[in-house]
Amino acid sequence: KLCFLELDVKIFNSKDPLNGHSQVIWRWWKISPRTVDRYSKPGELKESHQDFLDDTLLQSEISMVFGRRILQYTKALCQDHYDYLERLSDSILLRIINDLELEDVGQLGRTSHRFREVSSRDT
Repeated sequence: KLCFLELDVKIFNSKDPLNGHSQVIWRWWKISPRTVDRYSKPGELKESHQDFLDDTLLQSEISMVFGRRILQYTKALCQDHYDYLERLSDSILLRIINDLELEDVGQLGRTSHRFREVSSRDT
């Protein structure tokens, strides 16, 4: 029996009156050759960011399925801590690094693990 899982963190601008509310959505699908499971409907759990931060059971499931790093990233998003550097591609980060002085690259490596990894690669 296979199970597909999806984690979706919705972040909305609170100044937009049409947006609804920010939430974490946990979805799962069961895929099985067994007749009894064949017509199972997908499951979905929606929680506000604050409810997610208080829900240790759901957090442990996310950590078990996706790993501790994804859990920590999700919790940070729910606390309005966005890491835009994390979303940039390596090629864009390299372009940024190439425009810096050598001393500045060293300083940047002390502030971001991602920049340190990208700048220390042999390309």
